[in-house]
Amino acid sequence: MPNNVDFQNEKEAILAIPEESVKTLNMPIGIFLQEAEDLYHWGLKDKEKLMGAGLPEAILDAIPVRAGACRHAQSEWNDEMSTREEAQNKWQVRFPSAYDLRDHLLHSYRYAFRNEPGILAVVDRIAEGYGHADMIQDLNDLAVLGKKHPDLLGAINFDMEKVDLAGTTSDDMADLLARSNGETLEGNEAKDIRDRAYTHLKEAVDQVRDCGKYVFWKDEKRLKGYRSSYFRKRHARSSKEVAQEVE
Repeated sequence: MPNNVDFQNEKEAILAIPEESVKTLNMPIGIFLQEAEDLYHWGLKDKEKLMGAGLPEAILDAIPVRAGACRHAQSEWNDEMSTREEAQNKWQVRFPSAYDLRDHLLHSYRYAFRNEPGILAVVDRIAEGYGHADMIQDLNDLAVLGKKHPDLLGAINFDMEKVDLAGTTSDDMADLLARSNGETLEGNEAKDIRDRAYTHLKEAVDQVRDCGKYVFWKDEKRLKGYRSSYFRKRHARSSKEVAQEVE
């Protein structure tokens, strides 16, 4: 069954998970998904014994569907991350010229309005503050102010196209900044859904693993399939590093 179909089938249950119950990833998502798939096929061979120990059949059968749903949610999150990275790259290229434009307008306005104290005070207020968001607002304010006084700017042969450019640059940079930063904020919808889908899958995985460890606690050949290979290898690596330090 396609992953997007799995997601639609599990969406209601995924979204119903209480916020306080949502888990954070404790291993790379790709590894976790593969371990979940492997666990399902391993558990199928022991299905009767697992059910005999109280594991609901539906929990084991749910793993591939929940894994598909989680894969779809991860793909949606990856897509947003790619959009974010693209926006960040564009921002890095464009933000120096946006600051230069802001500074050029401030410099020119101060000269053009040097004999107009009221207008000059507005320019000074616009120049206050710092940071990317302030720069974006400055460009918009300077565009509005410049359009109100074309005669004074014309007197110094100022290029009025730069006033229009300030307005469009403000809009463009605001959009880039939002797309660059928005996905890193808490509460991002795609990330929240991915985390919920992961929690939904982990719930089934943990139940199957716990039951398998209980049933096969004296059968190492079957028991190994109910343990996480990722954590087993990480533990072995950590133990080796400790031993080397002792030596």
